Amino acid sequence: MPPLKFVSSGGAPPSGGDAAPKSPFFAPRTPTVRRTIAQSPGGTVTVRPLVDDDEEHKSSIFGAATNLLNAIVGSGIVGIPFALRESGLVAGVVLIVFVSFVTAKSLKTVHAGAARVGVPTYETLAEAAFGRTGFVFILVNMFIMAYGAMVSYLMIIRDTIPVLFGVGPDDVFIRNVILVGTTVLLILPISMKRDMADLAFTSLLSVIGDLLVVAVVAIYAPVGASVAAQGGSVVGIIRGSVIKPKTIFVGLGVLSFAFVCQHSAFIVASSLERPTARRWGHVTHLALTLAGLVSLVCGCFGYLGFLDQTEGDILNSFLHYDTQARAGRIAVAWARGILGFTMFVTYPLESFVARHVCVTLLFEGRRAHAGDDHAVLGRLDRRRTLTLALYVASLVPALLLEDLGSVLAISGSISASSLAYFGPGMLHLAVYGTEFLERVNGMVGHQKTDGSKPLWYYICGFPIWCHIAATGSANIAAYTKENAAQEPQATPQLDGGRLLNPQERQAIKQAARMSYLREERSRHGDTPPPFRPGERQRIFDAHNVRRYDEEAGRRGGAGGPSGTPVILPSPLLRGNRG
Repeated sequence: MPPLKFVSSGGAPPSGGDAAPKSPFFAPRTPTVRRTIAQSPGGTVTVRPLVDDDEEHKSSIFGAATNLLNAIVGSGIVGIPFALRESGLVAGVVLIVFVSFVTAKSLKTVHAGAARVGVPTYETLAEAAFGRTGFVFILVNMFIMAYGAMVSYLMIIRDTIPVLFGVGPDDVFIRNVILVGTTVLLILPISMKRDMADLAFTSLLSVIGDLLVVAVVAIYAPVGASVAAQGGSVVGIIRGSVIKPKTIFVGLGVLSFAFVCQHSAFIVASSLERPTARRWGHVTHLALTLAGLVSLVCGCFGYLGFLDQTEGDILNSFLHYDTQARAGRIAVAWARGILGFTMFVTYPLESFVARHVCVTLLFEGRRAHAGDDHAVLGRLDRRRTLTLALYVASLVPALLLEDLGSVLAISGSISASSLAYFGPGMLHLAVYGTEFLERVNGMVGHQKTDGSKPLWYYICGFPIWCHIAATGSANIAAYTKENAAQEPQATPQLDGGRLLNPQERQAIKQAARMSYLREERSRHGDTPPPFRPGERQRIFDAHNVRRYDEEAGRRGGAGGPSGTPVILPSPLLRGNRG
C-alpha cells in the first residue's frame, strides 16, 4: 500500500509553525501544532513526536476508579447515617443497595446511549434527544450537583479543621478565617489543574482517608450503649425503625447525593487510557462495589450508635457524647482531621465538573459545546478565572450556612434524582425508541385487533413512555443527519488523490490492532511474532491516521469555509484499539 497523505475539505492539513496570537477569552482557542512525521531515504518510516505540553494526561483503570469512587463517596459518606435516621433502618439499607444498583445501571445506560448516537457527553446526548431544553436541563442539574458538593466540602472543613487547633464551635470568626486560609493555600492550587487524570493520586489519598473515617465510626460509635438504652435488643431497634414514610424521601435525597456520579462520569471516562466499554465497566464495578460496602458499614454503625440523635455530619454526633473513653475521643478527633483533609483533595473534582458546565455554556465554538475542557482550558488565564470564581461562589454560602444535612438533602433531591434516575431513563427510551415502540405495538396488537388499547396500556403510563420514545428517536435521527451534513470531512487519501476503499480501511484497522498487541507483548517481556508482508507499512499508515486524527481534534478541525474551528470525526481508528 502506498504511503498516505491527508487532505481536508475545510482547509489546509496540519503543519508546523509558530503559535498564532491568542484568541479572545470566550472564543475558540488558537491551535498550535507540535508534531512532525519524517521518512528516511531507505524507506523506513520514523515518527518523531516533539515535546508537547498540550498532550492530555490519561489515567489507568485504577486511577479512573479512584476518581470515580472519590466522586461517589466524598462528603456524602458522613451523611449516610442521617439518611438511615430519616428513612428508617431497614428502608435505609434497602435504599443503599437500590441506589448502588440503579447508579451502576444508569451509568451503563447513558454511556451505551452516547456510544450509539456518537456523542461525547451526557449533555450532548440529551441535546440530541430533546434539543436545547435537554441540553440545558442536564447542565443545570450537573452544576447544582457539583456546586452543592463544593459547598458541603467547605462546610465540613469549617466544622473539622478548627477543632484540631482548639477552636470551639462558638468562635465563628476564627473558624471562618481558618476555612478561608487553608482552602486558599491547599484547594485552589489543586483545582487549577487542567486534566482529570492529574487528580488520580489525590483521589486515592481521599479514598484512603474515607476508609479510615468509616473505620473510626464503626469502632467507636456507642452502639452498645444505644442498644442497652433501648432494652438490650438490636431486633427491637430494627422493628421500631423499619420505615419512616414522612421523611423517607429526605433519606433518599441524601443517598442520591452520596451515590450520584453521572455528572462527573463522562469526564472521568474521557480521562481513561483506551476508554473501551470493557475497561470502563471495570472502573464502574470497582468503584460502586466499594462505595456500597463502605456506605452500609458507616450507615448502620453510625445510626445504631446515636439513633434519633444522629446529625447530618455523623462526626458532629460524637461531640455530644461525653462518656466515651479517652482512646475514642482521640480517634474521633483524628477522624475529623482526616475527613477535613479528604475534603481538601475531593473539592477539586467537583470544581472540575462545575468548570466543565461553565465551559460548555459560556464559551464559543464546537469544542466548547462538546465539552472539550482540555482544549478550551489550555490557556491558564481561563482556568484561573473560572476556578477562582467558582471557589468564591461556593465559599460565601459555606461561611453562612450551618446545617450540612439540609445542603445534602436539597442537592440530592433536586439534581441527583434528575441525573441518576429520570435522565438516563428518558434517554434510554429516546436512543432505543424505535425498538421500544415496535415491542409495545406488538404487545398491543397481539391483544387488540380493532386498534384500541388495553387497560394496562393506560394504567402503566405507556402513552407517556411512547411519546417520549417517539419524540426522542425522531430528534436523534434528525440530529445525526444534520451533524453529518454540516461536518466537514477529513479523509485519508492515497497518492494520486484516490480515496481509501473499505478493504484498505479494514486493513489499517487490523494493523492498528496488531501494533497495539505487539506493544502489549513487548511490555510484558514476550517476543512478538515477525512482521507479515506489508504489515510494517500498514502499521505506519495506522499511526499516521491516528496522529492526524489527534491533531485535527486538538486543532478543533482543519476549519470550515468561514474559518471557524470545527471537530472532525475520527474516520478509521476510534473505538478499535484495546
